[in-house]
Amino acid sequence: MSLIRWSPRNDLTGLDLFDNFFTPDVFGKPVSFDNQNWLPNTDVVEENDKYLVKVELPGLDKKDVDIKVEDNILSISGERKEEKEEKDTRYHRVERRYGSFVRSFRLPETVNQNAIEASFKNGVLTVQIPKSEKAIPKAIEVQVK
Repeated sequence: MSLIRWSPRNDLTGLDLFDNFFTPDVFGKPVSFDNQNWLPNTDVVEENDKYLVKVELPGLDKKDVDIKVEDNILSISGERKEEKEEKDTRYHRVERRYGSFVRSFRLPETVNQNAIEASFKNGVLTVQIPKSEKAIPKAIEVQVK
């Protein structure tokens, strides 16, 4: 029995990611992730008077995004269309995801659904969901006697 020195490169089953960056896969197609539906990265933040939902949507326009509130569910949906390969262009790697997406969030009962606002700037959708007046904490000053 011979000993073989372990190397992280050996664990990649012969595929050196750096040397083969532009190499097609075994079927001759450019290396890419699967083109299943994608979910944009989302942050949900609570402030004293509102909730903020921030969704990263690079490459999309506001016309590509639909926002709905129904039965206390905020739904954000849209689609990123795949770029068509041009005649004299060969893709070596495609990592961006394409397709439709839907993100849904159950809203607390304490929000004012009639005052929800959304803005879209630099590829980031921001949805502001104000809390109702009764849900906003109020400070009560305690008098010391």
